[in-house]
Amino acid sequence: MTTTEAAWTELLEQVNDATKVLQRSSVVPESVVQLVDSFEPALHAATPMRLRADPYLTTALFAAAYRAEKALRHDNAEERRRDLRVAMEQ
Repeated sequence: MTTTEAAWTELLEQVNDATKVLQRSSVVPESVVQLVDSFEPALHAATPMRLRADPYLTTALFAAAYRAEKALRHDNAEERRRDLRVAMEQ
């Protein structure tokens, strides 16, 4: 299973856009929540060993996606936004 360069580029652009939105927002907008929810299929998380990509980069990418998912679970809106922003910038 390969992910095309165009797909990775599009995901990166979406993450960069979401990061900019988080910089200006006091809460996590629903559009950013939806982007984080889309990481699992976008990253082929069910079959990570089948990805043909640099192992170091995919490890960092999966760690950031995990942290983003975890950040969404904060009850405190400020901590949620802060931790999500850090994960998205990772």
